[in-house]
Amino acid sequence: VKMVTNGFAPEFGQTTGMVYNAITQSGTNSVRGTASYRFKRNAMSERPFFLPTTARQPDSDADNVTASIGGPIARDRAHYFGAYEFIDRSLITGNQVITVRPEDAEQLGIALSSSAVIPANQKVNFGFGKVDYQLGTHTLVTGRYFLFKNFSASNIPGGLTTTARATDFTDRMDSAALQASTTVGANALNELRFQYARRHQFRTVGTGVAGPAITVSGVAQFGGPRIGDTNSVGFDFNQQIWQVIDNYTWVKGAHALKAGADLQFIVDDRVAPENFHYTFPSIAAYNDARTGRDPYSYTTLQQLFGQVDLSYGSQFHGFFVQDDWQLTPRIKLLYGLRYDVFNVPSAKLFAQNAYSTDFVIDKNNVGPRAGIAWSLDDTGQTVLRASVGKMYEPPLLDFYDNAILNNGDPLRYNVSTAGKTNGLPTPGAPSFPASLASAGQAGFVLPRQSLTAVDTDFKTQSAWLSNVQLERALTTDLAVSVGYVNSEGRNLPVLMDINMIATGATLGDGRPVYSGSVNALTRIDPLFDHINVFKSIGRASYNAMTATVNRRMRDGWQMQATYTLARGTDNAPLTGTYVVGSGDDRVSDPSNLDREEGVTPFNQTHTLAVSAVVAPQVRGSGLGAALANNNQLGVIVQANSGLPFNIRSNLDLNQDGVLNDRPLGVVRNSGRLGNVFNVDLRYSRFVPLARLRLEGFVEAKNLFNRQNVSGVNRIVRTTAAGVPEAPIPSVFPGNAGYDQRIVQAGMKVTF
Repeated sequence: VKMVTNGFAPEFGQTTGMVYNAITQSGTNSVRGTASYRFKRNAMSERPFFLPTTARQPDSDADNVTASIGGPIARDRAHYFGAYEFIDRSLITGNQVITVRPEDAEQLGIALSSSAVIPANQKVNFGFGKVDYQLGTHTLVTGRYFLFKNFSASNIPGGLTTTARATDFTDRMDSAALQASTTVGANALNELRFQYARRHQFRTVGTGVAGPAITVSGVAQFGGPRIGDTNSVGFDFNQQIWQVIDNYTWVKGAHALKAGADLQFIVDDRVAPENFHYTFPSIAAYNDARTGRDPYSYTTLQQLFGQVDLSYGSQFHGFFVQDDWQLTPRIKLLYGLRYDVFNVPSAKLFAQNAYSTDFVIDKNNVGPRAGIAWSLDDTGQTVLRASVGKMYEPPLLDFYDNAILNNGDPLRYNVSTAGKTNGLPTPGAPSFPASLASAGQAGFVLPRQSLTAVDTDFKTQSAWLSNVQLERALTTDLAVSVGYVNSEGRNLPVLMDINMIATGATLGDGRPVYSGSVNALTRIDPLFDHINVFKSIGRASYNAMTATVNRRMRDGWQMQATYTLARGTDNAPLTGTYVVGSGDDRVSDPSNLDREEGVTPFNQTHTLAVSAVVAPQVRGSGLGAALANNNQLGVIVQANSGLPFNIRSNLDLNQDGVLNDRPLGVVRNSGRLGNVFNVDLRYSRFVPLARLRLEGFVEAKNLFNRQNVSGVNRIVRTTAAGVPEAPIPSVFPGNAGYDQRIVQAGMKVTF
């Protein structure tokens, strides 16, 4: 496995972050293989951090089996290799503990799990097969197949969410590929690859029920799993990718010229998750509704109607040419050009929505790149490396999926209605627990729809990446290096509401205040409520200094230590809906993107990573040598400054309909989770036995069980003007943590 985080050659594209390159094993002329088993049990793990003392420790059982084998089909001509892994584990962590109070559950008339945890479990299968065949003297043909299947039962978080909301999640991915590498004469090579890949994810009702989802604010979330997000029943995602790659290399003197094309054809079939969701302000209000005393006591009813499925196609194509030039015996230069074009899906036309006419395709994605490696002395002990290049990131297809589904077309629409207006039942609103469809819609006025759109001037996200590194070999086994990395991102996507007209009132820092009413005075286009547009107007900057010490294995030990001092900033927040793991909020001021300038949600100022492997080598055949040899100890130490988070008001201060506003005087991502320190360890004992090699091992994550905070209650109570009701704390108490100490053990045989 090779990870390249900067200085990509032109042949690598469609990313501004990292290239991950994996080379799979192949069979040989002798039969070789492995088999292993590892396990975890509850007694081998500590209690999760921040778990209530009254809650029982969640399950952490796991069983993991692996096997691999490779060998000859026809000696020196055809070989096979296969591997398989099966994992069966509990998914119950501290976050899946149900925190609904028993007395509240009794008043609501709902049952809680006796263990107070969601009985989540996951079964995962990995399979891999590969055949290599030497076709004649010039062509090697390789075929491979990969399978991944994950079934997660009751895969939802806990907290105020009960088992009634549980869904079973299935995720399957497999791919088949064929590759032919052909030598052409004495100085050329052609590589032709074809791949077909598919992925299918969907959710079905697990231990949950089929009725409407019910939320009693701040108390409990129960009823059916139909809340309109990807945790809801009905969610279905199916994607197929056909890919053809052809690269041609020609070596001419000091030049290795290479050119190629990468053609991808993508087909997406999606079904939106169901949404039938009642929200009540209190236990009393819910009980009034369910007993029939007041069937309109709910705060809101949200429902999805109409067409929920969608199919579309897109194509991602890349072309490159490069020259790897040995300029002098001490200087090597690699330079070239890459061009990418991303043909996004076609828009779904709706005459009243000007943004639905078509989606723009940015065809200006030309990326020049260059890199140099320069040995500063004749011995090659000191090397200077530097590179610069422009990279492009393919647009997220979710942008276009959302824009097609939420284009305002009445074939598909979301409804949100209050149970009462001015103390009386809202006209056309159903009585709980009926749906709008079953209650009829007489007198009901469809509320103004909100649109999602992609800007007509949307451009491909890009970044200029540059780095310089000086490496010095102090001995034959010890080297040090220092480096500088810079990334300047442009055209980052940002979701902006462009339809609101400010009322004229402002908060104390100048943020305009809007209105929840929809009319010609409050909306630029009063036919719609919110028009949320993906715009490519964000920017980002990242600067880092790195220092590394690397000692190769000698005398029974090796070590690597890396320190990074970094700062990343941007003004382009995207929520976890689009960026996995992001805790960012949406733009807080639609009129001024510069107000979002702050550190990125993944910014870590200081990062230290130290890894070491110790394998004693004692000469001789005595007892001491027998005990010391065939041992291996691996240690990884990680220390970093904590991730940032947004400090947020409990109120919608600017009245734009989104709870994402920061208190006065608070900049984006100004909170800090606190420093993280973690030590992981692995100990192995090997036993050579004829043609076999046996290994017993134990692994410990977070060896010293240090509490590292991963989440806090970041909500600050403020006045309607955004003034905090109490001083904002410098340190927010944690309410969630990274993994506690977890130990697993196992055995492996290699033959």
